[in-house]
Amino acid sequence: MNDHLKSFAEEFDDIVRSQGNQIALIDALHDKEYTYGEVANLLARFEALFHEHNLTKGDVVLCLVPNSVETLILFFAAAYHGMGFAPITTDAQHREVLSWAALVNPKLLIVADIASESCREAAAKVDVKSVVIKMDGDFNWLPPAREGNRKAHAAGRLYLTTSGSTGEPKAMVFSIDTLWRSAKAFLAAHPTASNDSRFYNFLPMSYLGGLFNLGLIPIASKGSVVVAESFSGRSFLDFWQNVERFEVNVLWLVPTIARGLLTLAERTGRHQLASINGAVKFGFIGTAPIDLETKNRFESTFGIPILENFALSETTFISSETLTNKDSRVAGSVGQRLPYVDIDFRPIAKADEDSEDFKSSEILVRTPFFFLGYLKHDGSIESPLDANGFMATGDVGHLDDEGRLIIEGRYRDIIKKGGYFIALLEIENLAKTNPSVEEVAAVKVSHNFYGEDSVLLVRFKPNSTINIDQFGQWLRQNLVKYKWPERILAVDEFPRTQSGKIRKHLIKI
Repeated sequence: MNDHLKSFAEEFDDIVRSQGNQIALIDALHDKEYTYGEVANLLARFEALFHEHNLTKGDVVLCLVPNSVETLILFFAAAYHGMGFAPITTDAQHREVLSWAALVNPKLLIVADIASESCREAAAKVDVKSVVIKMDGDFNWLPPAREGNRKAHAAGRLYLTTSGSTGEPKAMVFSIDTLWRSAKAFLAAHPTASNDSRFYNFLPMSYLGGLFNLGLIPIASKGSVVVAESFSGRSFLDFWQNVERFEVNVLWLVPTIARGLLTLAERTGRHQLASINGAVKFGFIGTAPIDLETKNRFESTFGIPILENFALSETTFISSETLTNKDSRVAGSVGQRLPYVDIDFRPIAKADEDSEDFKSSEILVRTPFFFLGYLKHDGSIESPLDANGFMATGDVGHLDDEGRLIIEGRYRDIIKKGGYFIALLEIENLAKTNPSVEEVAAVKVSHNFYGEDSVLLVRFKPNSTINIDQFGQWLRQNLVKYKWPERILAVDEFPRTQSGKIRKHLIKI
């Protein structure tokens, strides 16, 4: 069989046969290690649990468990045994849990004993069997494995919640085997991520970051992954100590975390351990835009090359910087198109004839690693692909003469102000160059005269002495007048997703 077409179950069996004694997972919370062979034994015990509760292939397990080896191994078990896996964050509200359960129609609930009271109360109202598990890394709540040999099942599925355009949640549906093959294809572009790689998993396991980027990809590399609690403000303080303690050599960051580590280093000098004498080979960074100056400053401060990628949950990876091409990057670039991805562009309508043309286009993508679609309440799956198999990303950009993908902003972040098209990302990128600025968000607002305008929200660095009026004067000196925001506001914090992205739609003006 062509290796590229093997299932997760078949390839995991191959890895266990070849390196069953090699460490696969490290539980940072309880300081425990699990070899590939031990993980395989736990997958067999999960199969016994599924059988005990009369689950069959395709049935959905709803997971109310925080970042942990328990969650990650349960995800692997669903993939291995052909089940559906539907996680939701343990700080979800009562209504959110019930809505998620109604949408994915689970046959079994796995609930952590430390889940919030709201989560546990909601779980009790879902009319299916539930198992409350103790979060100690021992897995004593699992039954023993059943006797007999198991053959590879059909592909399991992953269900992830996402915000709908109406405010109601919807589910993205993935074939876990497709995610597995995407992981292998991505690693082919990064051959230095090999079986001696050790990743550090602190991204939320209710999203792809914790399950795909830092779950399937480390296993696909035949390496290992340190599993920690989901990243929070206190995680900054012991970040580099944990990197050293667990001998992590590949990082996966999001821009918020990268900026936070830089801020801490500048305040306290906590960067001496960052490169661990060169032990950290490199880091990936994605999920949200990061400006070139910050990337360069991170590399200069910590001595670790970071490689930006561009991806959507629906598509997985579209482009990526590599160690061989990162030195040629320019502002806005997110690396070269990956060889298995097709990119097309749909021009955005030009402005009025008496105004400046806006020449950018929306990025369309076609990949062999698409998700299956959006789950509807009637159980059907709706695909967003067009007749040619492309999906509109909602991102605006172009390929430059060197083949780099340049991201200019989100389509919805393009405003038409009095006949001028303005990319809000351009305003944000300029604002970020001010040395007093920590983070910014430019949001679209309606305007009685211009039709649309923008408001710029700024979070200044803690020790900054600049005030909002001084910053506004600086911005206007560096930006053409028709692009000036209607207002500039100082904020202490932004609403965020669990992975740290600013949630612009929740910003109230």
